[in-house]
Amino acid sequence: IRFDQLNQDAREYLQSRYEQADQVFSTASPYGQLLQVMLDLGRLVFYYIEDSLQETNIVTAQRPNSIRGLARIAGHNPTRPISASGTLRLSYNGAALDMYGNTAIIPNYTTLLCRTNGLTYTIILDQEAVALELSGKNSIDVVAYQGSIETQSFTGSGEELQSFNTAPKKNFNIDNFYVKVYVNNEEWPKYESLYDMSYETPGCIVKTGIDNGVDIYFGNGYFGKIIPLGAVVRIEYLTTSGNAGNILSD
Repeated sequence: IRFDQLNQDAREYLQSRYEQADQVFSTASPYGQLLQVMLDLGRLVFYYIEDSLQETNIVTAQRPNSIRGLARIAGHNPTRPISASGTLRLSYNGAALDMYGNTAIIPNYTTLLCRTNGLTYTIILDQEAVALELSGKNSIDVVAYQGSIETQSFTGSGEELQSFNTAPKKNFNIDNFYVKVYVNNEEWPKYESLYDMSYETPGCIVKTGIDNGVDIYFGNGYFGKIIPLGAVVRIEYLTTSGNAGNILSD
């Protein structure tokens, strides 16, 4: 039903019901303006209902979040965006520096801003820091991933099969591979299924969230270890812009 048809049907019903002339419900009168507002609200309600029905159907869903959520409900684990990565060679350009000594310390998780696309990249090392001697033609190679490191903390309840949902900031996605789970500052390994974990084995399952982010599941004692009561669960992940982080250079 088109909006003009709704408007015409409502006007004809009100005119016949209250035996009023057409000018009473014209757009210049208060009654006509109220009628138009109500019809606009009704049209928005119909649009919301139609959009909801479309997004809850796995065949007609259009939004990425809806498709991933429906796939998770169906038992799949959809792939999240994968961060662009690469090796950067850092060297000294010979400019004068106001610093003590001639050694630059680059700590782990150092963030860089790309002037080409305006995105943030994070240097991820397998150690606390690396050093670069600012002399001659010295250089070091580091691996950088597009995105920023974020963490969220939770508290263990001592219950079986405890789970947590981790949602990133708005308009960001969690990288498909870089998700680390720490329980009392001890990193627990990730498994694909609950039955892959042995009796009282520290571990967890990381799945793409139904709504957004990732869902973390822990064991029940027989399959995987139960989180102790009061334990601090820290989830560390990389937020990424996906393929937008690929730098195209001529």
